[in-house]
Amino acid sequence: MSTAWNLKELRTYIHSQRNADRLTLELIDSVNRNNSIFEYHMVTARDALKGILNYEEPQGVDNLMLILGCSDRREKFHCANVVSEANLISCIHTARSLLENFAQLVNRISLESSIDVADCTPQKVAAKLPNGELKTKFEELLSSHWFKYTSAFTNTIKHRQLVQHQVAISFVDNVVGIKIGAFEYRDTRYQACWANEFLQGVIDLKNGTIGLGQSLNRTL
Repeated sequence: MSTAWNLKELRTYIHSQRNADRLTLELIDSVNRNNSIFEYHMVTARDALKGILNYEEPQGVDNLMLILGCSDRREKFHCANVVSEANLISCIHTARSLLENFAQLVNRISLESSIDVADCTPQKVAAKLPNGELKTKFEELLSSHWFKYTSAFTNTIKHRQLVQHQVAISFVDNVVGIKIGAFEYRDTRYQACWANEFLQGVIDLKNGTIGLGQSLNRTL
């Protein structure tokens, strides 16, 4: 699926409407900026430990010394871990923010602001949309594993505690990297995963939102 959403086309459509307003255009700008911020956090999180961990020899002495805190590079290792965690968290928040922005945009364009701003959620917007491509794709995204995961993850770290984040070595798969811990939210247990799997899931959510934007353009 192409991840390009023609925002210029959408702006042109908004300008052509009699009820065009500044807030709608600001929402479109917010979507564009959110996407750029997401890319920054994604790349920074992905590359945080490059040059510090030895990915070629996951079970090597250098990696073990770092994990055990015995390496003379432990300060750089600690800083890289903080960069990784901070940007993974920012990445997932930005992906969710993008979806929330999109819901507000659809509420203004397609639902004539029938939902109050304070009450406007992706779920409420999807429910009020008329049957069609946009509604179907919106509901599919909201029922996806990674939407549920990101909702559970962000609520957990906002209201409870940070989810475990640590460098781990798999002696079975011969892999080293960041491992995001398992956690529970509302009677659902979410399994631990490697950072690359985490990032790919969040990218899928972000790209799913961009796909909704493409559907919005076609619908309009």
